[in-house]
Amino acid sequence: MDPRAFMRVSVGALGLRIPVASKAVRAGVHDLSSPCFCEIRLRGFPTQTTSVPLVASPSTPGSRDLHSIAATFYLEDSDLKNLLAPSRFKSSMAYLEIVIFTGRRGSHCGVSSSKQIGTFRLQVGAEWAEGKTLQLHNGWTSIGKNKVEGGRPGAELHLRVKIEPDPRYIFQFDDETALSPQIVQLQGNVRQPIFSCKFSRDRSSRSRTSQLDGNVNGWSGSHNGDKDSERRDRKGWLIMIHDLSGSAVAAASMVTPFVPSTGSDCVSRSSPGAWLILRPDSSGVDSWQPWGRLEAWRERGGKEYIGCRFQLVAEGGGLGVGSGI
Repeated sequence: MDPRAFMRVSVGALGLRIPVASKAVRAGVHDLSSPCFCEIRLRGFPTQTTSVPLVASPSTPGSRDLHSIAATFYLEDSDLKNLLAPSRFKSSMAYLEIVIFTGRRGSHCGVSSSKQIGTFRLQVGAEWAEGKTLQLHNGWTSIGKNKVEGGRPGAELHLRVKIEPDPRYIFQFDDETALSPQIVQLQGNVRQPIFSCKFSRDRSSRSRTSQLDGNVNGWSGSHNGDKDSERRDRKGWLIMIHDLSGSAVAAASMVTPFVPSTGSDCVSRSSPGAWLILRPDSSGVDSWQPWGRLEAWRERGGKEYIGCRFQLVAEGGGLGVGSGI
């Protein structure tokens, strides 16, 4: 099996420092207790929003923030070609754009409660398509045009932008999932059968996986338990994955149902559905151990998209390394 080439663009180590002059303090220009957040944009991809910690000048972000990833974009060849396509209009050049706001996210009665204080832009260049690991930016940069007393720069943003190869395998169901189809690997126009699967609703399997899920950092399959019959009825789906010889290699159980938000047909990021992914235990034929937890949601943000978050289960039952989109 050969993986498909992808490039991963990660934005992290965010920090914001805003020197406050005495006049600005008296005028109430900026309150350091106000929350700050940013929108991270790349043409053709959903906007990602995250909080930005304030940093006391002239420090750098703490060790925890320095290693945190705020946003990730996964680019395949077609994405890179679209971003790098030549254009007669300079304004249509592609940029990674980070727009910084102070205040609360969202709006009240149609009026935004946030204020834009600056923007960071990084042009998409030919080096993005070279297939190499590159650090595109690391450190402080001035955002906005405001100056404070003494001619010092105004708001400054700390961030790290990195691009690196991230080859991955692409799989797809070969038919409707209700028909328990084969799972094929996609490589260009080639569709190679790799696994077979079987979907089922089994109470005994549901009971076993619910017990396993309860051991993963105390996460429960449903917050409402038996109080919500609709959610209970949507739970219990189990998928068994077999290799082409018929041996079971993995399983997944729906432990949190995919329930749309009130008045919507979309599952929100704040209340995602979840699958517990299991692997065979070497101690027995019908014994399974939790391997990871996959959460997913479907939202509208400019355009409809599907997001997901995956976390490995560490030895002993805790949640370990995680990643998300």
